[in-house]
Amino acid sequence: MLSVLEEEMNRVDVIFNPEHKIIDISVKDSLFIDAALVFNKKKMWFEYKAVLKSLKEFVTNNRLYNNKHFIYFICTRQHIDICGLYLKKNNIIIRYQILRKHKTIKTNREIIQNKFDFEFEKIHYSNGSVYLSWQHKTLVIDIHNFLRTCEINIGEGTKVHYIGYTKNPLSRPINGSHNGLSTVLFQNRNKNLDFFIVYNAFNVNFLNTVNNVVVSVDNKFMHVLSAENEGLLVEKIMINFFLDNNILDNYDKENKELIKFKLKLKEMHYTHLFLTFGFLEKSDYYNFYSNYRSHESIHTYEEKIT
Repeated sequence: MLSVLEEEMNRVDVIFNPEHKIIDISVKDSLFIDAALVFNKKKMWFEYKAVLKSLKEFVTNNRLYNNKHFIYFICTRQHIDICGLYLKKNNIIIRYQILRKHKTIKTNREIIQNKFDFEFEKIHYSNGSVYLSWQHKTLVIDIHNFLRTCEINIGEGTKVHYIGYTKNPLSRPINGSHNGLSTVLFQNRNKNLDFFIVYNAFNVNFLNTVNNVVVSVDNKFMHVLSAENEGLLVEKIMINFFLDNNILDNYDKENKELIKFKLKLKEMHYTHLFLTFGFLEKSDYYNFYSNYRSHESIHTYEEKIT
């Protein structure tokens, strides 16, 4: 196994070789949606409307220059039961139960305070949401958003079960009529898990070295790939990276489509493919893993196109 430093040095050597043309893919932005809202939207209508608003903003912000397609994950996390959340002096105490074990987290209030643009006076938990109160006002935030935003970690990563792509995130798979989502829910029933849809927007850049200067141009300006093919390429790479043929019925089909993409890229004289899937946020919600990949805050993938 190469160290992270060795991998980076190898990547630098490849990038600065003028004979190489490189496709560099990196995640730009992600949005977590609690799948429980999808199947309980009649009971949780206000929460569902708030999620749709966030999703619309996410799509708009990531489609400034082209009709970008999005990659979504269907994921699970170990369910936690919050037994208590309260202020104690200068700390916020969270008592919770996970896998039948009772645990406690103590976090400095100032660290949490810095995540919000107001100074809350009270904080409490009820029915899946955290309530932050100040000056006769109250902000309600669901527990998952609170833990993720405040980077409060419980030591559990996010497991990837299914990967797909969509040009219309407001209907797929959030409308609930989705075989992949239904299958993941059925296969993991009675396991005391929380389910999430995670939408991802990616940057796809094309790199070349001219006179020892690396030139990087986003596909949205070069149009080497159509928006549809850009999305499909990233989807196939992510499927190949995270999932394996033991858990994916159509793995062979997905792999063959990726091979076809690489042959087309080779015809255009592209020599290497890089992928970086990682986030600046320090929340363990962003530590993705699968049956095939271990917990990591940053996943990297490199392949020579032959």
